[in-house]
Formats: sequence, structure tokens, C-alpha cells
Amino acid sequence: LLPAVNYPFPTYLRVLRGKIVNTAGLPISNVEVTRGNTERAASGDRGAFALPLRTTPNNIGVPIDANDLRTGQTGTINSQTITIS
Repeated sequence: LLPAVNYPFPTYLRVLRGKIVNTAGLPISNVEVTRGNTERAASGDRGAFALPLRTTPNNIGVPIDANDLRTGQTGTINSQTITIS
């Protein structure tokens, strides 16, 4: 089980929130979003996700991967600095 986008994470936990879209800008649901082998989430019906970053140090670049298991399509974003709410 992976946390839904509306999961009530504790306020002390950093959470990266975003949206998975295709090249046309349309949202994609049920995409696995990961940070290494330690953090995982899935995009919801509107492509939104909430990825907890329990083990990610502050103010460093980290790769965030997306994998659509149905189509085999993948994507990666490597942030320079993550500001988490």
C-alpha cells in the first residue's frame, strides 16, 4: 500500500507534492513515484502525488523517478534544491 495524495502526514515530515502529466499535459493516474529505494507513492486519479521524504537530507539535489507500470514509460527529475511543505 502507498499513501494517497490526501494522506494526513505528520506536520514534522517533509512531503514533496506534485503532479504526473504526459507530454500533452494531461494527468496520469496510478504512476509509481520514488526517491531511491526508500520512498514511494502513487499518483491519484488526477495525477497528483504526495511523496514523503523521511530519509532525504535538506537542501540537496535528489532524483525523483516516475514509472507507469502499465505502459512501461518512465521519467526522472533531478531537483537542485527541494523546498518542501
